[in-house]
Amino acid sequence: MQNFETMRTGKTGVAFGLIRSRDGAGDVHIIPYEADASGEIPFPYLLGIKSRKDNFECLIGENVTYGTWAEFRRCHSDEMDIYYTKEARAHLGTMPISDASYENLFIEEDHAGIDDGYVFIRKIDPTTIECVVATHDEMRKNPNVDASRIYKLTLKG
Repeated sequence: MQNFETMRTGKTGVAFGLIRSRDGAGDVHIIPYEADASGEIPFPYLLGIKSRKDNFECLIGENVTYGTWAEFRRCHSDEMDIYYTKEARAHLGTMPISDASYENLFIEEDHAGIDDGYVFIRKIDPTTIECVVATHDEMRKNPNVDASRIYKLTLKG
């Protein structure tokens, strides 16, 4: 695989070349502009479902921190679409669902059949979420869910 700094990328390659060619220039370090004061990159996506009007309905926003389980929705079957977007207009509830991306969550029948089961989601890193089907009582008593019940999804943006 070729090093990204030597690949022909147009503007990016020119920028690296100009910076490195200056007197006293050192190596180029890419620092994500989204990083907060502690250096953590905030989760960039809003997570939701398709509303009855075929719009994006936001269920999990920016206020849920990494590693915290948040209720997503009731688990009705062994398959579910999880929609996501970076667009702030999604909070309004009028953004067409076609403007959002989605991932299919396939749930094993054993897990999908839990009475009063809900899908809970936690953010792992800027492109990864984990999902589990559990009851509210289970999550209150023991939020450390058995790893065999956790489904991992990578959001491609």
